[in-house]
Amino acid sequence: HGFAGLPTARGVSVKSPEFSCFGHQWLVVLYPGGGRLEGSKEGHVSVYLHNQSPESIQAYFKFVLKHPTDQTKRSFETGYAIQSFVAREGKGRHNFAKRETVLTYLNNGTLTLEVHLRSRKKAESSGYVPSNSFNNNMLKGFNNEEMSDVTFEVGGEVESAGNRRKRAKTTATTFHASHVILRLNAPSLADMCRSGDEAAVPIIGVEPEVFKMLLYFCYGGKVSEDELAANAKAVIE
Repeated sequence: HGFAGLPTARGVSVKSPEFSCFGHQWLVVLYPGGGRLEGSKEGHVSVYLHNQSPESIQAYFKFVLKHPTDQTKRSFETGYAIQSFVAREGKGRHNFAKRETVLTYLNNGTLTLEVHLRSRKKAESSGYVPSNSFNNNMLKGFNNEEMSDVTFEVGGEVESAGNRRKRAKTTATTFHASHVILRLNAPSLADMCRSGDEAAVPIIGVEPEVFKMLLYFCYGGKVSEDELAANAKAVIE
């Protein structure tokens, strides 16, 4: 209010009330007689937007000055510019408009200056990017007879816990696998067989559950730390 009566000495400023936008506090600093910064011209009004919050922010902003009654008259505006506003710092124009011109744009003595703010956000992709289903597809082949070309029979004989020299008969468990996957993830098992072998490869001295866990891991499955700790000795052997 009362712009015409504001100080016209260069370097003397007036401040707007604070306002909130994008979670930050802002205010406009106006130099009716021009600022003292290099590039400021005599007789021009300087205007700056200040970030009053302690956090920095990147935003587009512009100032707009319109004639209050005659829409055919030129509007003064800075144009959008992306700026990084650090805490307590201002950005703006040293020479926004001539003071003598601004005086003709007052509305009952009041200068109305629009502040346009727009946050900087990354554009969302319009294209659909599907998630990678490799692991899920690999697990579909785990112990799948139709997708396998080698077979293992695990168990049948295991060492007695009481006497390592004695063996006990157990029922063998059959597992199916892909030779290519074994070659990539378990070369020792791949060396024990060939793709398309009709005879199953016997695995003696290993519990079926331990072998199943190892085969599951070869297919990209996750093994919990508890399972690994409980079967660490058998896995190493």
